[in-house]
Amino acid sequence: MIDDNAINFAGFCGEGILYSAPHNRKVTGYRRAENWQDIATLLL
Repeated sequence: MIDDNAINFAGFCGEGILYSAPHNRKVTGYRRAENWQDIATLLL
């Protein structure tokens, strides 16, 4: 799952990818994507 709010990963059984945003810059513990190119690189 790709989301900018880590709370949405609660209960999710797969891997969460945190899409970087100002409100989540201090959140740790997840793979992080800064833009859609980063996501393409992670998934392809």
